[in-house]
Amino acid sequence: MTEGTASAPARRVFHPGRRATKVARLLLVGLVVSTAWPALASDDEDAHRPASRRVQAVREWATKRLEECFEALDRNDYVAARQPLDDMRHRKGRLNDHEEAVMWQAYGYVFAGQEQYQNAARALELALSLDALGESQSMSTRFDLGQLYMLTEQWDKAITTLVDWYERSEDPPANAEYVVALALAQRERWKEALPYARRAVDKSDPPRESWLQLLLQIHFAQDEKQEMLPVLEQMIELYPKKEHWLRLYGLFNELGEEDKALAALEVAYTDGLLDRANELVDLARLYAYHELPYSSAMVLEKGIADGTIDPDHDVWDLLANSWLQAREYDKALEPLARAASSDDDGESYVRLAQVYIEREDWSDARQALDQALEKGGLTDPGRAHLLLGIAHFGDSQPMAARSEFQRAQQYDRTRDVATKWLQHVSQREKARQPTSPS
Repeated sequence: MTEGTASAPARRVFHPGRRATKVARLLLVGLVVSTAWPALASDDEDAHRPASRRVQAVREWATKRLEECFEALDRNDYVAARQPLDDMRHRKGRLNDHEEAVMWQAYGYVFAGQEQYQNAARALELALSLDALGESQSMSTRFDLGQLYMLTEQWDKAITTLVDWYERSEDPPANAEYVVALALAQRERWKEALPYARRAVDKSDPPRESWLQLLLQIHFAQDEKQEMLPVLEQMIELYPKKEHWLRLYGLFNELGEEDKALAALEVAYTDGLLDRANELVDLARLYAYHELPYSSAMVLEKGIADGTIDPDHDVWDLLANSWLQAREYDKALEPLARAASSDDDGESYVRLAQVYIEREDWSDARQALDQALEKGGLTDPGRAHLLLGIAHFGDSQPMAARSEFQRAQQYDRTRDVATKWLQHVSQREKARQPTSPS
């Protein structure tokens, strides 16, 4: 180390603390910035700087105290780190402008480490106000100050500082693009934020999940649904989480692309990502809507069996309908019976009776129809009487069948069919009568 200089310790990272907003915490955690402890200029280094940006040397007395500060910072000992800085500040008359600027810069790192972000920002402001830092130090300090403004929710100051820093930079890294985009997004300056967010993603391989989320949020805020699709697809490819699949499913639905919406939810289910009852029921309803009743029923059956779905009337009803559409009448019986027992009216008992009639289980059909009529609330009571007549007729009870068909005749919807059944009953009874001797 040349006399009068100190080597720059390892790069440091600013992290948001409790004072940051929820969005800032989510999007800034883990952000690696270009900040390093300041390199202290030697006489030789200063001699080779352009005249417009000559930097004073840091002398031995100041160098020693700054080294003590940086060593304590590397140990995260912030109390010890402040002591040599306080010593410098109390004898500020001995410092040149560059030494004082580096002192305030170091104070900024100490305060930031203690999550005193307001104090940290003020310290970096003082460091920059002296206009005595080297170009590299000045740029990194300006960028760090912009982040501190973000952490203290001073968004307008953050934007001004970061955009100024950006315009001075030759080739800003991806993380810097993201930080500028985030600051602009906090002020809902979506159009301005978009190119920064896009470049942050394009410059990184792979882009961080939070960067993609920010880009997605910007498109969403501007109602750019089509532009959201490739971002979501990239998120799923890199970070295949349930929330991203569900968001893609919802987006396809909004765009009216129902087949793709089903495909997105189906992949999430196949990958074992759907673990809530409402998600499984939604998938089952989608299958039923797309005339895939067997798949609908299987999703519900599995969810009920493994305890994910605690079935209520609607679930039993959906399962019953799925099995009925799949023409799996035997499998439809249990969910129909469960739906019927919890139904407020007798409609489910009517549907259950239809299955029993299909199976020619006349006794069970009659019982179900008696319960349907007893519960009431039927949209078509004549149909219940008609089916009950059919069940009686199938069970060779023509008198009871005739009585129910006559009741069904009293309703407009079933009058014609009931009349035909009555004629059929009469013909059958006549055919069974013995022939009189001549």
